[in-house]
Amino acid sequence: ASVSAFCVCVRVCAREYMVADFSREGIDCKNHAHHTMPPADVPAPLAALLNWAREHGGHFSESLEVRVGSRGRGVFATAPIKHGDLLVRLPFSAAVRPTSGCERLKELCEGGECSSVLALALTVLHELHVASPRTAYFEDLAAAPPPGVPLLWPEEDVMRLAGSSLLPTKDGDSAAAKAAAAVAAAAATASFEEDVRPVMTAVGIEYLPPKVCTQTFFFGALAWVMSRGLQGRVSYELGSHSFCPCLSASGPQGSAVGPFHLPLFDLLNHSSHEAQRCTTLARANDGDAFEMRAKRDLSVGEEALWSYGSHGAAELLRTYGFVESSRNPYSTVMLTREEVAAAAVANSASLKEQPGDAKTAEARIQALEKAGRLPVVFTLRSDGDGNVTKVPEELLTAVQVLVMSKEEFGEWLAAGSIALGEGFLDEESLGGVVGCLLKISDSCLQRYPSAKAFSSGSSSHSSLGLMCKALKEEERQLILEFKKAVFLLAVAEEDVGEEGEEEELLEEEEEEDEEEEEDAAPLPVPPRRPALQLSGRSGGWQPTLRHVQPLEMAKPIAVGGGMGGRAQGGR
Repeated sequence: ASVSAFCVCVRVCAREYMVADFSREGIDCKNHAHHTMPPADVPAPLAALLNWAREHGGHFSESLEVRVGSRGRGVFATAPIKHGDLLVRLPFSAAVRPTSGCERLKELCEGGECSSVLALALTVLHELHVASPRTAYFEDLAAAPPPGVPLLWPEEDVMRLAGSSLLPTKDGDSAAAKAAAAVAAAAATASFEEDVRPVMTAVGIEYLPPKVCTQTFFFGALAWVMSRGLQGRVSYELGSHSFCPCLSASGPQGSAVGPFHLPLFDLLNHSSHEAQRCTTLARANDGDAFEMRAKRDLSVGEEALWSYGSHGAAELLRTYGFVESSRNPYSTVMLTREEVAAAAVANSASLKEQPGDAKTAEARIQALEKAGRLPVVFTLRSDGDGNVTKVPEELLTAVQVLVMSKEEFGEWLAAGSIALGEGFLDEESLGGVVGCLLKISDSCLQRYPSAKAFSSGSSSHSSLGLMCKALKEEERQLILEFKKAVFLLAVAEEDVGEEGEEEELLEEEEEEDEEEEEDAAPLPVPPRRPALQLSGRSGGWQPTLRHVQPLEMAKPIAVGGGMGGRAQGGR
């Protein structure tokens, strides 16, 4: 009954979305040293919040305290804590749910007219700006600065993201950055008018008076849902400059039980590094409460940290409003299909190979899309240790299709437009594929400031400026790691070629031995399963069968589930 956090891509109504699952809160600007505002003293409403939690059956360990640390406000051990000790507990009945206190919202959600994320945002809007008196939890939120998510940034600050996956224009191209920031703002406004305002009207003025039904008030409430929501999902449309999650009832939805806010748990900060984390979120044994227990010993003064999910810097910033100061082991970079196609054309033009021109490249791109082999964006991911060990198959497929000859392209279509992984590379195609991948890397690197600019510290020294700089440097380093993976791909393929020659010699020797022993009794053959493999390019894309010797496992291996979380920043 643990809760996991992850990112996936889903397709809804011909649009694709990046979905961020989360099990806890997000990050406030003021709660982190690298945010837009400096850390502040723990607000007075916190004491009332802890008392409220106890009155509602909650538990907050006496060996913990809430104070300001290097990450801003967080939770720290005041006495030694043992592995397994209960840190925080709260009954599910104390959660703030999408339809808490509003029957009309419940009806709209059940009728498919309102998404769970939108319903929770409207509930938070009511509790913050309409309800009187506020509950202790919302008094604590009201006393804190708003989350530092880009959705709330003015245009001039959004433009600082230029070059990153969140705003993939070339760094230094202010005109392009301004245009992209304007597109993001327009998309957010359109979502408010098309998805939010009709639901506000349907809910009624008693619950949401006209004075709070503004874009500013709503996005402020939505930011709390994005950064602190538990057990739910927020989804961003891929291929667009989107800082506002999908709010449409016809778009990607939350989980079966969320999202919701769970007071107390959002006091704990996030770390992407396993060694720094000391707890997870899980259902209590009785199933009626959530709790956190120490998964290792904590020493006095140590901060209690957990995971908001395996998110790269861009997703942490977009959803939670912060970037970690240390390198994120789950770094990601998004490449557009336009970048991939343009790099293929530029690389082939100098070599006089396919695709050769933009028209041919576009035709190949359309074929890939028709076959379902073309994502809206290509995602480069590190492996959890900060390294890129392989080229994503979807990118490798696209590049192979872009650089193959006309004859090979026709054969690929005839073979059913199959996915092309490393197994389909040969000596004839390797050079073009590797060259194209390196061109893509170099083209993508041009989006970012130079290494000299990073080291010189030429960008703004404000917290927001430093966050944007850290995000771009993380992504830039990931692309450099990707280039290493491309070089390794070339080396590995050469090794495979040498092994292939050795295998051919062995097969010839085996055939000679078989001719000499054809009258001998046959040896027992172990069970084998066929695997489909395409022959080399020179022989066409003919399906052939090869036998694979199955591996027998000595014992079954049990795999335990972990707990995901939210992003940094105590509440």
